[in-house]
Amino acid sequence: MYIRYLKIISNLSLAFGLFGFVFSLIGVLSNTELLYLWLILSAIGLHRLSSKKIFTVILSILIFLPLFFFRGTLDRFFIIVAGVYSLYLISRLIRRVTYGGVKEEFEKATPIVIILTLLSIALSFFFPGKSSLFNNNVFPYLVVYLVSSVVLLRTLRYAEYSPEGGKEMNKINMVYSFSIIGVSFLLSLPVIRSVIWHIISSAFTYVTGAFVFAVTWIVYAVFFLFDKIMALFHRIFPARDGELSGMNPGELPPGMMNMPNLGKAKELVEDKAESSSLMDHILIIIAGIVILLVLAYVISILLRRYEYRQKPKEEDYIETKEFITPEKDGDSNIVKKILARLRPKDPVEKIRLYYKRYLLNCKEKGISLDDSDTTLDIYSKSKESFNKDIISKMREIYIQVRYGRINPDSKTVKYFITLYRKLNSR
Repeated sequence: MYIRYLKIISNLSLAFGLFGFVFSLIGVLSNTELLYLWLILSAIGLHRLSSKKIFTVILSILIFLPLFFFRGTLDRFFIIVAGVYSLYLISRLIRRVTYGGVKEEFEKATPIVIILTLLSIALSFFFPGKSSLFNNNVFPYLVVYLVSSVVLLRTLRYAEYSPEGGKEMNKINMVYSFSIIGVSFLLSLPVIRSVIWHIISSAFTYVTGAFVFAVTWIVYAVFFLFDKIMALFHRIFPARDGELSGMNPGELPPGMMNMPNLGKAKELVEDKAESSSLMDHILIIIAGIVILLVLAYVISILLRRYEYRQKPKEEDYIETKEFITPEKDGDSNIVKKILARLRPKDPVEKIRLYYKRYLLNCKEKGISLDDSDTTLDIYSKSKESFNKDIISKMREIYIQVRYGRINPDSKTVKYFITLYRKLNSR
């Protein structure tokens, strides 16, 4: 029951995004978020009370109640289109919800979502006046569709392998359903979105400022430390060329430069000054390289820790999807029929062979099997025609062999064959 609520939210969200895009090209829609909330609640109530005809009629009429509150022609036409689609959704699309069917629909709808998003961005760029319309009438509903579809797929996959946890999953589905409705309604309000954006931008500004401030002080501390080390180094190893090496040529008395023994003093001082300047440049370059290496090392350590925390835990098995289709009646290949009757030697293939025979028995009893049916779908369809406990045990063994990568022993194979032979026992 509650899985169908997620299906209603998912399909209506995609429809609202598509209808909102088309109608935004024509004109301006008003209060689409209120209409969306009304149709969601009406559709869920209509599905909930579908067994009672009087409530079905009343709720079917109430879906179109917003027509009396919206005055615009475009708004009323939008209500009619969305309301008719809601009735069609309740009567046709959600009668049977399976993991394979929902997955196939999601794969087909994903390109539509991408195209709508790209077209909305392009039109907003060329026509800035339309940007607010697309933000209000398209993007929120596409986001809700993606979220609700992912939740629905995960729920159906969980239900396929854990059918016993139905009550707990129903509670989770209810929480997901109303949470998505509430979030979609809030995100559709421009005031809420502007407040959220202001909070995010302010937080980003403060975090960036704090990071730059911290890095600045780290660099300052490194340079200060390096300066102190160099000063200590000069104290331990002082210059031995005399005080003349630390003097500029202009500081020498004029008569000194003309003395015979000091004729080359000016050249000596200039060479020493050039050498000292070159040494300072080299030391600055070395210090910069050291600081960059230290920062790169610290950043790499932080990134490794983040990747380790974000790394998903490995499961004991890799879940794969397998579609099993019974043989067609018109298959005239005699060689394939003969080979299919031969018993394989591999234990896994033996279990698959008898599971396939179980599917053929389903077909002989007139049970309709689709290509996208999962093991849970097959169990649900055939539990009235066979022993329910036996096919449940067969399903458990088959799942362990196919998805658990368990290599069955001879006892397991014999037990599976025994279960198959008792299919019709009551």
